[in-house]
Amino acid sequence: MKSKYSIPLGSLIRDFQLQELYMPEGGRESPVQSPEVSRPGLAFAGFVEVFEPHRIQVIGRAEYQYLQNLSSESLEHRMEEFFRMKPVTVVFTTKLEPLPVMMEIAKKYGVPLLGTTERTSSFMASLIASLNVHLA
Repeated sequence: MKSKYSIPLGSLIRDFQLQELYMPEGGRESPVQSPEVSRPGLAFAGFVEVFEPHRIQVIGRAEYQYLQNLSSESLEHRMEEFFRMKPVTVVFTTKLEPLPVMMEIAKKYGVPLLGTTERTSSFMASLIASLNVHLA
């Protein structure tokens, strides 16, 4: 559910010391309006009917490993479908780096890619708590 409040993406980058893997022009000013966060595993598997692009998308080891097991054609198709929906941002946890096709398609659609060294569950818990405070 979208909140009537927002926080600039740049504030979250600063607060969580996130690494900017790719930042489109003006991306730091993009408003984050949802206190909810998603892991896009179902979207990567092709189920996009209930995908909510206003949520921050978090890619951890499970999603990453799934993507690495796809054929190059399937991976490109899934990434095109995912980034075409323009999620507010995508955060890679546990020092993961975007696959080259992810970087290419994120740039095509202007979707910020961020990284953290934190583990997925602890990062998500901290992020959700922070978003709930900022967007209450």
